[in-house]
Amino acid sequence: MEMNNHFGLDWWANSEHGGLFPLNDSTMWRWESIKDWSFKDLLFWRSAFPTKILIQGLEMNVPGHEHASVAILGEQFDGDQSNANAIAQFEYRFDNNDNDLSDPFNWLKSTSVGHEKAKDALRWLVANHPQDSWFILNHPERFDGLWTINEVRDLNTIAPDVFFGFTSIPGHQKYAIRGVYSSAYTYHGHATFGGTGEMAAKVGGYWDALLSEGRRFWLYANSDCHNAEDAGMDFFPGEYQKNYTWVADRHNPQAIVDGLRSGNTYVVMGDLIDSLYFNIGDAAMGGVYGTDMDSATISIILHDPVGKNNNHYSDDTVPMLDHVDLIEGVVSGFCKEADVENYKRDSVSTTKVIARFSGMDEVDSTGIATQVWHDKGEGWKEINFKVALIPGKKLYFRLRGTNKGVNEPGETDRCGNPLEDVEGSNSAAVAFSDLWFYSNPVFVESLQNVSTKPVYAKQWNAFVEPTERMLWVTFKKPYSGLLEAFDVAGKRVLIKELVNEWNFKTSVRNLPVGVYTLLIDGFSQKICN
Repeated sequence: MEMNNHFGLDWWANSEHGGLFPLNDSTMWRWESIKDWSFKDLLFWRSAFPTKILIQGLEMNVPGHEHASVAILGEQFDGDQSNANAIAQFEYRFDNNDNDLSDPFNWLKSTSVGHEKAKDALRWLVANHPQDSWFILNHPERFDGLWTINEVRDLNTIAPDVFFGFTSIPGHQKYAIRGVYSSAYTYHGHATFGGTGEMAAKVGGYWDALLSEGRRFWLYANSDCHNAEDAGMDFFPGEYQKNYTWVADRHNPQAIVDGLRSGNTYVVMGDLIDSLYFNIGDAAMGGVYGTDMDSATISIILHDPVGKNNNHYSDDTVPMLDHVDLIEGVVSGFCKEADVENYKRDSVSTTKVIARFSGMDEVDSTGIATQVWHDKGEGWKEINFKVALIPGKKLYFRLRGTNKGVNEPGETDRCGNPLEDVEGSNSAAVAFSDLWFYSNPVFVESLQNVSTKPVYAKQWNAFVEPTERMLWVTFKKPYSGLLEAFDVAGKRVLIKELVNEWNFKTSVRNLPVGVYTLLIDGFSQKICN
C-alpha cells in the first residue's frame, strides 16, 4: 500500500486469490478472510491515504478457465457501515477453488460446473451489480487454451457492461521469463512481445477480432505484484506499468468503474508517455463518432516526459518515444454463435497499420510512410491525420507507441511489430529498456447513405413511451443484429445485440431528454426521448 502511494497511483484494487489459504496456524476460505480480515486492512490504509481510492477485489479462479480480476463496490464506501460482503459472497458462490459448503448467510452456491458456472457468475453480477462491478481477464494468454475467443464472446454477450476487458499487458514484468509467459505453452501464452501478450500485441489478432465485431472490449495492465521486495520477481504497482483512465469525478469510486467501462483508457510502460488525448470529432477512446462526411480527422496530442522515470536498475532512466503507429480495423458486426467457424475465429485480415508518426520523415520496407509529428516543445507532440470513410461502414482506430525503432534487431520487425521476448533473458533493466504504450480504440461510423434500401424493406418501427421512458422497437419478422442510437452530435449512446426479437424494449431513462437517431439493419429513424 505504501509503495502504491509512493509511485503516484490515484487508486488501486487489492485482489486476493480465491479458495482456501493459510491464516496464522489455521486455514480460512477467501470469502471469510476478505470479509473479516483483508477489508479491515483496507479500511486502515484508506485512513492512511485519505486522498486515494482503495477497492477490495478478488482474483477469481474462473470455473473452466483461469484468472479474472473482479471487483464489486457494493457497500465498500458506505461510511461507518462499509463492508465487502458483496465480493465475499461472489467468491463463495462462484470461485472454482472455493469448496466451502457451510452456506453462510444463505448464500446459495452455484451447482453448475466449468464454463456454465462462469456464465452463472456473470449473470449474477448483471442481476445484482450491473453498474458497480467489473470482471476483467488477468494474464489471459497464460496456460493453453483456457480463454478461447468463443468463450469470451459468450461471457461478453451475457455481461457487456461488467465483462468489458482484459489485461493482455500482464504483470510479472521484472521476472526472468517476462510476464511468466513460457515456451511450455503452445497457444497464445508462449511469450510476451515487448511485454505485451500476443492477444493484444498481434495486429489482426485476438483483440482485433473482438473489436472488429464492434465489441466494447478494452485493454488494461495489472502489476500482479506478489513479491517486489529486494530481488523479487515483480515491480510494485505503478513502478513500471500504469493505466490512465479518464473519470468524471476523481474522488468517486463509481466514476472509476464508469471510466473503466467507457474504454477511455491507455496503458503505458516505464512512463514512456504520461498524457494522451486521442480523439476523432467529439469521440475519445471507447467512443463512437458518427458523421455524414466522407472523411474524418484523427487528433492525437501526447506528452513524452522530460524527467526521469522509476528505473533505478540501470542508467536508462529517460526513455524517448521513437514513433507512434496508427492501426485501423473494419467493423463487420457481431459473430453469431450458430456461425461456428467465425464464432471461434480469433484473427482478422482487415486490421492493419496505416500510418506512422515520428520526429523523422522516412518510409519503411513495407511502404508505410512515417509522417513528422508537430513538436510543440517540452515533450508535447501533436498529430492530425485525415482518414477516408466508406459510406455506411464502421471503422476503428487504435494506437501503439514505443522507444524502439522499426526493424530493430531482436526488438521489432520491419513492420514495427514487437518481437518475442527471449525466454530467460529478461530483468528489471531489460524491461525498462523496452517500453510500449497502447491505446484503446476510437470507433468511427459513416452515416452516409444508411437508408439507401427501398422503403418497403424497412422491417421495424420504434417509439419511446413517455411515462416510463421505455424505447420500444417492433419488427415485422424476427430480427437478429445490432441496435444503435446516436445523439445529435453523432456520438453513439446505446448499443444492443438483438436475437430473434419481435418486440424489443429497453429503458432510456439514463439518456438526456432530446432527439436521437436509431440505426438498425442499415436504416435510421429519429426518436424523441
